[in-house]
This record gives sequence, structure tokens and C-alpha cells, in this order.
Amino acid sequence: MQKNLSIPIKTYSSPNMVGAVKLFTYYLNLTNDIDGLINMACKTETGPKYLASDLIRAIAGTWICLPPEKFSFMDVFGKVPGHPHIVERQLGTAMLDMMFTGREIKTYIPVEEVAKKFKTHFPELSSNIDTLLQGELERIEQKLSLFHFRIAHVLQLAEQNTDGKTYMADEDAFLYYDGDSVALTEAQELKIKMVAYAINRFFTDVNADLFKKVLYMQPIEYLKRAFAGYVYEKQNLVLTEEAWQRVVEIDDIHVMRVILAKLIIDDISETDDHKVESDFRKAMLENKKIIEKIIAYMDDEQAMNEVESFIDKN
Repeated sequence: MQKNLSIPIKTYSSPNMVGAVKLFTYYLNLTNDIDGLINMACKTETGPKYLASDLIRAIAGTWICLPPEKFSFMDVFGKVPGHPHIVERQLGTAMLDMMFTGREIKTYIPVEEVAKKFKTHFPELSSNIDTLLQGELERIEQKLSLFHFRIAHVLQLAEQNTDGKTYMADEDAFLYYDGDSVALTEAQELKIKMVAYAINRFFTDVNADLFKKVLYMQPIEYLKRAFAGYVYEKQNLVLTEEAWQRVVEIDDIHVMRVILAKLIIDDISETDDHKVESDFRKAMLENKKIIEKIIAYMDDEQAMNEVESFIDKN
């Protein structure tokens, strides 16, 4: 491990660059070896030979000396296995990496022990090592405290769960719904039923003959090209590579018709809820479970009757 790490860290001009700190974090998660890291970063001939004071700040930046309870609230931002890694979430992760680089640390060494190791390697800095480490940790804790205050509403939302299931605001609920850890509220289920109802009506609407000819008389590859046109030119959606690949791999023409019908309906409909529909379209394309629910509800007579009843009452 030591032999392999000393070379990649040379690509960073400073040990405090995000990439370097992430590399240190990865190494410490595997080894807990502060001594080996000091040798590779500051002493090995083939290494970068960073200044000891810079490495001290970088080690503090890995959060290895920060008690885990100080940042456990950030677990809410962890990627849930199986959930779509959407563009916005990738951007958010990059921002978190820049602001809180050590958030992926999985180990803890008390600051006194880390300071002792640095004093052994750099006795000439002995009087400054405690000050440098404590100063960096205080700065990190202040940032964490402020961030915790700013995202209090997000944490409250994450804690609203029943029977171990998490409930989210609409735009996130549809994106991350997995039928297990992330559930949907009754209102969110109704939204999916209403989309299914609208698509059923569209398929039977005599005024939609032109669109139905496209949907029912063209091969699936044509529908996929039409889909790309709607996404790029009509609705300016930014999708992940995973979503595009999923569409490419669709071999059920009914599924493709349902997807395209939703895009057509949104394009020709007049609604004040542009953001709501845009969020739902994105979720539908990024999370295949939403498409599966739409199709299931389209064939569910009871669900369609429920929507009709809701419409009549409202």
C-alpha cells in the first residue's frame, strides 16, 4: 500500500487539495497508519516531500481526529445503494467534497495520538503541532455546526419515517422511490395514478389521432429517436448516462409508448405546474420503478376509478 500511494499523491502540488485529502482518507480507512502516511508524503525520496505543516492540516482535513458524532448527521447525504445517481446529486456530492472533504472517513484516532506521531517525526515543530491540529479541527467543527443549522429542515424531513420507511418531498420521492427504504405518501401515489390516467385518456382520445399514429404505426427505434427529440429540444431535460442507456435497452414497445406519451402530453398541455411536471418527467426517466408503477396503474381499474372520483370531486 505504501509503495503504491507515494506515486499518485505526487500528482497533487499540495496535500490540502481535495483529491489528495480524499486519497489520504481512503488510505487511513484501510490502514489507520499515520506513520506510513507521514513517511510517504514527507520523507520518501519518490514521494512529494510536502511541508510537515501542510500535511498536518491535510490530516486534520481527513477528519480522522474528529469524533464521529460530530458529523454523523451528514449520513443523510450518503448515496443509497440502487438509487439513481442523478446529475444534480453528482453536483451536490462534488460540492460536499470541496466543503467537507473528510466526510467519508470511517476510522477515528484521538487528536493527542496523531499529534504524538507528528512530534516523533518532526521534533523541531513540537511546540506548533498541537496548535496546528487544534486550529484546523476547530475550523472544521465551526463549518459543520453552521452547515448543520442551515440544513435542519432536510434532517427533519429525513427523520420523518414510519416502520423504517423514509418519506421525501415530491421531487426526491419520485427520484429515489425504491419500494423498500423510500416510500411514497398517499398524495404521491395519487400523482402517479393521475399520470397513468392521463396516458390512458390520451391513448383513447380521438383528438390525438396524429400522435397515436406516431405511437402505433412506427417501430420502437423511431419512438426512441422521437423521445430524444422531446428530451433535447422540447423539454431541455438533462439525464444521466444510466437513464439514456436504459432507454436504449428498452425492447418493450408498450413501455416506450407510455414514456413518449407522457412527454407529448406535457408538451401540449397548459399547466401552471411546470416545475412539478419537469421534476416528475425526470424522475420517470431516471427511476424505472416509476414507469413500472405508471404501467401497473394504467391496467388497474380500481385505481383509474379512484382518479375519476377525485377529478369529479375537485
